[in-house]
Amino acid sequence: LCALPIYQGLQQVTGLNQLPTQMIDKLVAETTQAAYQGLTAALEDPIGAQLMGRLMQHLAIAIEAQIRDPQNIQRVQYLLSEQLEELKISYVRRSGQENLEDVLELTRRTKAAEAFSKSAIQK
Repeated sequence: LCALPIYQGLQQVTGLNQLPTQMIDKLVAETTQAAYQGLTAALEDPIGAQLMGRLMQHLAIAIEAQIRDPQNIQRVQYLLSEQLEELKISYVRRSGQENLEDVLELTRRTKAAEAFSKSAIQK
């Protein structure tokens, strides 16, 4: 439950972070259940199902347009690269210096994969 975005969001709301965990768990569970029931009811209703279908179509079109934007592709590549660097740093810290050669080899492979990925995207 702690991994749910709604749970984490509620923890940030002023005053709610002081509520007992059990109350927050119950609030998150009830909110999630209500959202699920609302979506289920909307899909059972013919008009709701039609609206949901149109929403999904528009969402797919918007996502596709964003994916095709070169700036967004570069941003995603940058974020993935940064995440990978963080993972490597974390791995090095965990493993200490004993596996340094393995880490260097992993870095070489990763750089080669990044280069391949960039060339594939540019084609």
